Amino acid sequence: MKTLKIGNLEVPADDYAISGTATLGIRDSGKTVTSKMIAEQMMEAGIPIFVFDAVGKWRWLKTPGKGRNGKGYEVVVVGGAAPDLPLNPHAIEDIIRASIKGNISLVIDLFDPHLSKADWRQIVKKAIHVIHYENKGIRHVFLEEAAEFVPQKPMDYETYAEVEKLVRMGGNASVGITLISPRAQEINKAVLDLCSNLILGCQVGSRAIDYMEKWVERLEPKVSEEITSSLPFLGKGEVWVWTRQNPEQPQREKMPMCRSFHPDRRMPDEANKTLKPIDASVFVKSLSVLIPKIVEENKANDPVELRKEVTRLKKELATTIKGKSAEPAKAPERLFLSKKDQKHLKKVHEACRTVCGKLQIMASHVEDLKGDLVEIETKFVKMAGDSITSLTLSANLLLGKLSTATSQRGAAVRVNTDSKKHQLNEHPQSQKAITLPSPPIQPSGAATGDVKLGLKDKKFLAVFASYPAGLTAGKLMLLAGYKWNGDSRNALSRLRTAGAIVGGNTGTMQITQVGVGMGPFEALPTGKDLLQYWTAFEHFGLKDRQFLKTFIANPEGLTAQQLCEKTGYEWNGDTRNALSRLRTAGVIVGRNTETMKLSPDLQEHLSE
Repeated sequence: MKTLKIGNLEVPADDYAISGTATLGIRDSGKTVTSKMIAEQMMEAGIPIFVFDAVGKWRWLKTPGKGRNGKGYEVVVVGGAAPDLPLNPHAIEDIIRASIKGNISLVIDLFDPHLSKADWRQIVKKAIHVIHYENKGIRHVFLEEAAEFVPQKPMDYETYAEVEKLVRMGGNASVGITLISPRAQEINKAVLDLCSNLILGCQVGSRAIDYMEKWVERLEPKVSEEITSSLPFLGKGEVWVWTRQNPEQPQREKMPMCRSFHPDRRMPDEANKTLKPIDASVFVKSLSVLIPKIVEENKANDPVELRKEVTRLKKELATTIKGKSAEPAKAPERLFLSKKDQKHLKKVHEACRTVCGKLQIMASHVEDLKGDLVEIETKFVKMAGDSITSLTLSANLLLGKLSTATSQRGAAVRVNTDSKKHQLNEHPQSQKAITLPSPPIQPSGAATGDVKLGLKDKKFLAVFASYPAGLTAGKLMLLAGYKWNGDSRNALSRLRTAGAIVGGNTGTMQITQVGVGMGPFEALPTGKDLLQYWTAFEHFGLKDRQFLKTFIANPEGLTAQQLCEKTGYEWNGDTRNALSRLRTAGVIVGRNTETMKLSPDLQEHLSE
C-alpha cells in the first residue's frame, strides 16, 4: 500500500487523497510548500491533482528544485504568467472534463491581473461541480486562499455550496480537497469542521490564537494548552498534524522542502536562474485534442441542439410525405419546452439553488449561535463563582482563625462519619494513604450542606470520591458517561466554587475534604467483584468489554496483532479508540505498539 509522509508521520495515500484537509498558517509559515510537498507525493503515487492557485506559486511544479533531490512534475498549467493553455472562464468545464478523461494533473493559475475575484469564484464553482459529479478514479483538489470561496459570511452562495458539498461528500466520488488559508477564523466553521485532517502552522494575533484554542480543545483537550502556547513560536515548516489515523495524538513535525522549485519572495530574480521546466508538450497536446472532442460530445448531448436536429428531421419527413400524398401534412407535435419555458425553468432552478445555499449558511449560523450561548453561560457562571469566592474570603477574614478551625473540624467529623460507606485510604485504585487537600477558601455552604448541586455535579463528585488521588478531565468524562462540553465545564466550575474539588480542567483534579463531606458516596467494589464491575461497565462499548475480558484471560499480555487474532476484530480506528478508552479508564497499560496487559491494580485480584 502506497503511503504519504507528512514529516515523520506516514498515512495511506488513497485514504488521505479522498479526505478533507485544512492547512493553516500565516504568511511565510510554509503552508504552500507543505501542500506542494504532499501534492508531489500524490503524483508519484499515481494520483492526479487539481490546483486552484490564487498566489501564482504552483506553476513551478514543472521546474526541478535545487540539489540532487530536485524534481519537476508533469502538469499542465492553465492561465497565469506562463500558461500551457489559456484560461477561458467559459471553457473551464471542457478543460476539466478533458483532464479527467486523459488522467492529467492541472494547475489552474488564477494569479492574473485580468481576472477579478468574481471571475475566480465562477471558475472554481464550475470546475468543482464537474469534478464532483463527473470524476472517475481517485483525485485530490488543492484550493489556495480558501477563504475567498468559503468565507465565514458568504456572499456568493452558489460557489460556497459547490465547495461545501465537495468537502462534505467528495469522498463518495473518490475526490478529496485541501483548504489552504492563513487563519482558521476566516473560513466558514461549517466547512472547516468537516475536515478530518488538520495541518496547523504558525499563528499570531489574539483572535487567531483564541479561535484555535477553542478548536484544539475540542480535538484534544489533554494537549490543547501545549499546542496553543507553541503556535506563535513555530518556525517555517513546523506544524502540528492531526489525521484520521491519529485524532487523539497530534504530532509536531518539521516539514521538508518540496522537490520542485519554490520561489522565494525575498529573492524574486532567483527564478530566472532555475533549471529548465519539464516538457509537458505531450500532455498539452493530448489535452488540446481531447477538448474539441469533449465539446462535440457536449454539443451532441445538448438538449437545444437535439431539439434543432429533431425539428430539422421532422421538416424533411413532412416534405417527403407531402411529395407522396396529396393530403396536407399535419403540424408536428411540440415535444420540447419552448425557449421561454426553458428560460423560466432555468431561473426557477437557479433560485432554488440560491435558497438552498442560504439555508445551509443559516444552519451554520444557528450552530455558531448555540456555541456563543454556551460560552456566554460559562463566562456568567465563572463571574458568579468569582463573586461568591470574593465574598466568602471576606467573611472568613472577619470570622478569624476560630471560625476556620471549627469548619475544618466539622469537615473532618463528616469524613469519619462516612468512612464505613467510603474508605478512601483503602480504595482499590491506590493502596497508599492519601491526604486530601483543603480548598483554597472554605465556603460556609460546604460545611452546612447548603450547597445545591445538580445531577451532573453529584455524578462528577462521586467519581472524584472513587479516585481520591485525582484524575484528568478525559478520564472523568469516560467514567461519568458525559461529553466534554460547556455544560461539563460549568459543573466543574460549580464544584470548585463550592470548594469540593481543586485543580484546573487541563491538569489533574482532586476531591477535597469539603467534597468528601458532601457524601456519602458508594465506593467501588474490591477483589473479583472489581473485575466484574469493569467487564460490565455501562460506559464501555461491546468491543471495549470483549477486549477487557481477553486481557483478563491472558494476564501475561498481548500485542495489538494477538488481540485482533483472539477477538476476530480488524485493526482500525474503532479498535484504537476502544483501547484508548480502556487506557483512559486505567484498566490496561501499554501502548498500541507494545505489549498491552491489565493494570497492576486489577492483576493482583486475578488469583482471588
